[in-house]
Amino acid sequence: MRLEIEEKRHRAKYGWARSDVWDMDIYLGRIVPEMLRELAANCSAFPDSGEFPTMETYVGYLNGLALVFEIARVDRYSKEYEKAQSRLQGLHSEIGVVERLYARAKAADNLVEFAYAELGVAAAKGLLWD
Repeated sequence: MRLEIEEKRHRAKYGWARSDVWDMDIYLGRIVPEMLRELAANCSAFPDSGEFPTMETYVGYLNGLALVFEIARVDRYSKEYEKAQSRLQGLHSEIGVVERLYARAKAADNLVEFAYAELGVAAAKGLLWD
């Protein structure tokens, strides 16, 4: 119990707990989609680029990337994986940016590596702000 309280205090103060270090991929895989969805739900502006001509395309991209992270966490042979895949397909139907994201994710050999690489590209392009 005491260790659990110390972990919670450390996470509250630093944003991570010592136990998160040993399962960093799981910890980040859980919080990154939540953060992307929070940004998508509450952003008031979008990057001025040809890639995102409207707020809808930017929000769609953020939600699509969050979903890619979720799919990457799920076992490929489970029913959850199939549900997540179909949700991503539904997202991309109207928004070209998400359609391209989905196509690249589908072609990736390692979805976890793809998700983190895409997040790095988005950060480098300055796409994760409001």
